[in-house]
Amino acid sequence: MNRIDNLQNQVDELSSQLADTRAQLEHFIEFAPLSIYIKDEQLKYQLMNNTGLETIGKNEDDIVGKTDFDLFPAPVARRISKREQQVLETGRTIQFDGVLPLENETRYYFSATLFPIDRDGKIIGLIGLVEDHTDLHTSERALSQQKEELSETRSYLRGVLENSQDIIFLTKPTGKIISINNGAVATLGYTNAEVDQMYIKEFAVDQQQMLDLFKTAIREGHSNCYEIHLLRNDGSEVIGNLSLTTITDQFGHIVEVAGICRDITNRLKLQEDLIQTERLAAIGKMAAGVAHEINNPLAIIEMISGVIDETLVEAEIDSDSRSELQEAVDSLLLQTRRCASITHSLLGFSRKSEGSKVSVKVTDI
Repeated sequence: MNRIDNLQNQVDELSSQLADTRAQLEHFIEFAPLSIYIKDEQLKYQLMNNTGLETIGKNEDDIVGKTDFDLFPAPVARRISKREQQVLETGRTIQFDGVLPLENETRYYFSATLFPIDRDGKIIGLIGLVEDHTDLHTSERALSQQKEELSETRSYLRGVLENSQDIIFLTKPTGKIISINNGAVATLGYTNAEVDQMYIKEFAVDQQQMLDLFKTAIREGHSNCYEIHLLRNDGSEVIGNLSLTTITDQFGHIVEVAGICRDITNRLKLQEDLIQTERLAAIGKMAAGVAHEINNPLAIIEMISGVIDETLVEAEIDSDSRSELQEAVDSLLLQTRRCASITHSLLGFSRKSEGSKVSVKVTDI
């Protein structure tokens, strides 16, 4: 009797353990973050947990006793059925990835693990564990798109840098040059190989001015200089409009300094030429005014000289005095006319003149 009691106790204990195990299994199936389903050997659904039902938008009554062909589009059902049939025929666990079209034109990307249910050496069905990879797939696509956009942006930026006529350079926070663009090569005459060990201050005629600009950029994030004199490789100078900007990493630490400098040498020369032209124009206007004012006293002097000349003819003076006075009057008239000629030339220079057309003989020319 004791032996029977012992056996009964063992049976009760095993039954209790089995009940506990089943309860744990059911709890896992119901609340697992995976979609879990069980199918019989005809690939009809016997069970699907809440996660799976919520994913495909069905309830338990909609799927029990149904096949994938009853629930999903035929192409999708064929692909799933082919994999599941392989598990039933081989008795092996397989894994595969797929995509399941859902309502509202959404797609469910998944990774599935299928393994057989073996009872006494006979395959009576299978269990499917389906992991949702939709968010992962979306993230991967977003990352891929960002990488593509980044590549396009870099390509665009590279094209801008390579074709820009401005001087563009990249340095370390210490001022050591990392690279320069084609515009810098063309303007300054240096190559990337030549500037490999150089500091940007070496480009400046006033190195302290460049160092001060760098200190300001490091402190405030940017700095500008409207006129800075740079040295070309051949020793000549170029005047530039320089802008420095710091580049920081994700932690806000300065990793590089970018500089853009536009050559304004020719523009400044044109400005100086314009100023000189304006000065000459002002001098021309002044000369015209002076010439006009001088013409009046010259006319009076010429008129008086003429009167004196006529008086000498009738005056009763000795011949030596007459000759001396006549010579003086002639000289006065000559110089007066000379001054008048100069003032007329000044007036002609200051006035707007237009060309004229005349007939000429080519042979004479």
